Amino acid sequence: MRDGDRCAEGVDVKVLCTCMPAFGHFHPMVPLARALADAGHEVAFATAHEFHREVDCAGFRAFSAGLSESRMQAELRQRFPNGDGTPPEQQRRRLSTDIAPAAMLPDVLKLIDTWRPDLLLHEEGEYTGPLAATLAGIPNVTHGWPAPLMPQERARRIGDALAPLWKEHGLEPMPFGGLYRYLYVDCCPPSLQRQHFAEVRAARPLRPVAYDAASKEDAPVWLGSLAAKPTVYVTLGTVPIFNRAPGIFTVILDALRDESLNLIVTVGPNNDPAALGPRPENVHIERYVPHTLLLPHCDAVICHGGAGTTAAALAHGLPVLLLPRGGASQRRTAEACVASGVGRMLVGSEANDATVRATVRTLLDAPGYRQRARGVAEEIRHLPGPDEMVRHLEQWVERR
Repeated sequence: MRDGDRCAEGVDVKVLCTCMPAFGHFHPMVPLARALADAGHEVAFATAHEFHREVDCAGFRAFSAGLSESRMQAELRQRFPNGDGTPPEQQRRRLSTDIAPAAMLPDVLKLIDTWRPDLLLHEEGEYTGPLAATLAGIPNVTHGWPAPLMPQERARRIGDALAPLWKEHGLEPMPFGGLYRYLYVDCCPPSLQRQHFAEVRAARPLRPVAYDAASKEDAPVWLGSLAAKPTVYVTLGTVPIFNRAPGIFTVILDALRDESLNLIVTVGPNNDPAALGPRPENVHIERYVPHTLLLPHCDAVICHGGAGTTAAALAHGLPVLLLPRGGASQRRTAEACVASGVGRMLVGSEANDATVRATVRTLLDAPGYRQRARGVAEEIRHLPGPDEMVRHLEQWVERR
């Protein structure tokens, strides 16, 4: 730790948080970041300039580092001009390992040199953090998503992809890109978590707390006057690679528009609700509605298996229909939900009008799914909260 025992003297610890410029990467970090700030520590985020509005809304200082989502996509197209048929998961891996770290590293190193943080806290999909912290001689903590831990082989492939960048800066590449060198903050509900592999040296559980900037946004007018019948929420998240799937939205609408239920669909900030055409009165389509405002009105959720969406649904005791869109963590989350009995999964062509309709009816009518989802909600409520994690981090930093 820099400057002696600052914690012992009651002086703020400076924490630099690094994240990819996307809601699903940023939102899981906010509750712990707020708890750190509330405890008197100085917290700032380093991410692409275009994402600073979201950081500002959360009440944190934002430093520019790396590329925006659109610029990374443009770089990806330039490097792989024939990559139109590349699966979404491979596109995402190229963004996060081949493009983002090299662009972000110089900015983060300069920031560490001038702002001088004591600790670097990075989310598990942002791989610059461990390298930057190692070069600067400060510890880093990996903030996990509320999803099952990635398999050891996948973590090894990430480390292999990052190895040239470590060597370029004169360092021997660390296993798994340094993701598990120090502390892993585990936000996954225990019922969904796979067994940690041995190389995760230290993992601490943390309750996933929903954050979606609800304090800055109003609920849609229609949300307070829904008909007295079951309500199903549909989302494919906010990442363009995964939510640009109008065919899936159409399948779900065709399957459920005539059912006796309220159907709420969010298509993401990058999509136009009007593109899905006219809708009956029981169907509401928006770009985005904060989960904290929406989920208390719902009875089931259809989603892509995104970690934040799935954890938020389960925290409200809602059964889930998972339609993974190619993300590795999405598939892990979906499989864990099926194994835990809180949901069902349809992959690719399995999702058609008939199967979606039948599966949703099963989730709504068979009480076991809701009962088990409520069990996971209770499990989440009893996990240690952000304040407890702050106390652990304070003690952990003092010992460094």
